[in-house]
Amino acid sequence: MTVNHNDILGTARRLSISPDAGVTICESDLRSVASRAYYASFHAALDAVPDDLQPSKEQHRGRNSHQVVIDAVVLWGKSTRPGRTEARVVARNLAQLKGVRKKADYFINEDFTSHEALNALHLAAKTIESAVLAGEQARR
Repeated sequence: MTVNHNDILGTARRLSISPDAGVTICESDLRSVASRAYYASFHAALDAVPDDLQPSKEQHRGRNSHQVVIDAVVLWGKSTRPGRTEARVVARNLAQLKGVRKKADYFINEDFTSHEALNALHLAAKTIESAVLAGEQARR
């Protein structure tokens, strides 16, 4: 069984909704929303990157794999190829989401709010939309 970026985004959305009206979502779920939102965007971006700009398997599995993917999207955005305008949006948003994900995952002694989680979810949805559009434009 495999998953795709839409499956991961769906998990983030489900975690962002309280099962009972009036019940506050716990902070660990809010942090998971932001983390899943980032990873959904990350995989959408990776799927959209043209084949010749894709990181190698070694790079993708290496220590700086997240930055390698962001760098590939940045390079695409600086090129003259189709999808470059949307790729710029994806690169900018992905870098911002990565920062939120780091706070959510690593800085657990700092408060993480529902506002931060929901902003990440919203930004992820926009980023995925741009990544899909960029990928479609690149394949034409």
